[in-house]
Amino acid sequence: MQIKQINRLHPVFAAATACALSLSLAACDQKQSGAQTGSNPDNAADQAVTKLEQAGDSMKKSAGKVAAAAEDKANEAADAISKKTVSAGDALGDAAVTAKVKSALVADRGINALEIEVSTTNGIVTLHGTASSQADSDEAAHIASEVGGVKSVRNELVVVARS
Repeated sequence: MQIKQINRLHPVFAAATACALSLSLAACDQKQSGAQTGSNPDNAADQAVTKLEQAGDSMKKSAGKVAAAAEDKANEAADAISKKTVSAGDALGDAAVTAKVKSALVADRGINALEIEVSTTNGIVTLHGTASSQADSDEAAHIASEVGGVKSVRNELVVVARS
């Protein structure tokens, strides 16, 4: 977790370093030009203002690059979170569909719901287990298909004649 935070702050440190170096160079240039011009404070002040403006422009460019990099990273993180949220939502939705199908099968007195396992993946319900007749197998599939959230039903029930 700390490495990720350091990686995110890396462009900020780079921009700050670039700004500090620009200001240092501007200050070094200023001392030399003041010495060369002798005692003309107006000329030295003008040069200092120019150097500071250049340093400011450089800082703006660096800050823009850092902001763009930060925005890109934020968008990547948002996309990853969105994908995980959708995946978790799908899993919860499938569990809810399974519960509703199982409840609907239990509510039908003609079906032995204890002999039927229900699973759901991406809205596709699969029925496993046994049914006492083909009519019961078909009825179980029909009941499952009527439940909200069911996209389709795979009926894998095996008909076993009961004595």
